[in-house]
Amino acid sequence: MTGNSESTHTLIKVSKKMKKTFLPFLVLLLLVGCHSVKTREVIVEDMYSISLPGYLSETKDLNEDASLQYQNLGKEFYVIVIDDLKSDMQDILEEYELLEIYPNDLEGYSNLIWDGFEEDMDIQKITDPTDDRINGMSVKYRKINAVTEGMDVFYYFVIVEGKERFYQILTWTLTERQRKYEEEMKHIIYSFKEL
Repeated sequence: MTGNSESTHTLIKVSKKMKKTFLPFLVLLLLVGCHSVKTREVIVEDMYSISLPGYLSETKDLNEDASLQYQNLGKEFYVIVIDDLKSDMQDILEEYELLEIYPNDLEGYSNLIWDGFEEDMDIQKITDPTDDRINGMSVKYRKINAVTEGMDVFYYFVIVEGKERFYQILTWTLTERQRKYEEEMKHIIYSFKEL
């Protein structure tokens, strides 16, 4: 009985010691696992920078007007940035006599872009425009669920007012993957900086 009691006592000591050393290791492993997506900063023509997950690859096929286009076909995850000079927008709005409907400010520009976006999509759900700030710049954003080419898609769509430009940051994935990628989309968007 004494031998069994001593070995049981020794096992309990070893077990407690393992818990003490294993627990911090487990916590570290969980923390590393949560932030295991490596990012890289992409700088576009000395206009802006944005941090993107390392698994995204540059492409040219998403939007001909975009100054930045990245994708991962396997994950069905996409990011584009479109930039427009405020002076060019002023000329267009004057030429088509749209200044009364769409003033050349963040409110007018975002309404113009979103009105066009909604015409091209079968919108299932759309949030009201939300005001925010990203790295000192005023922004408006919307979350949109739509059917595009027969697929249910989730869009995180942000309009940013810079010094001389407006920027559209658009990230999207399949609606079924919204929960998986929405936080990552937010990190991408909030990393945006005008240079």
